[in-house]
Amino acid sequence: MRTGFNVICHATNHAMDKGRAGLISCAQHWREQYLQVTVLGIHDTPDTATACGADPVIIDLPELRIAVLNYTYGTNGIALPKDMPYAVDLLNEGQVAEDLCHYRDPFLYSYSISFCKVAAS
Repeated sequence: MRTGFNVICHATNHAMDKGRAGLISCAQHWREQYLQVTVLGIHDTPDTATACGADPVIIDLPELRIAVLNYTYGTNGIALPKDMPYAVDLLNEGQVAEDLCHYRDPFLYSYSISFCKVAAS
């Protein structure tokens, strides 16, 4: 039996807890150590951010195509780096609508939108 995962959703309210350096380190770690894992929600370069024109992620399986989107409501008051406004996919109605427009594909059977909201205890 084969187990594991191939997508990780990193857009959470804790994405910026370790600042710019932490976000970059996290993105690089996944890219360098786990090439088979698709990282969503954080970006150390603009070329993977849909807000900067990148295509949204579609996972192609033998008999199924799944679009996966990942957003967070905020970063607990921690500002995104001024030179990296694309660093975390923030939940924005306009961006979500634009991203969903990419999925008007007759062969796309499912999509998943993930966002994180941690309840206060």
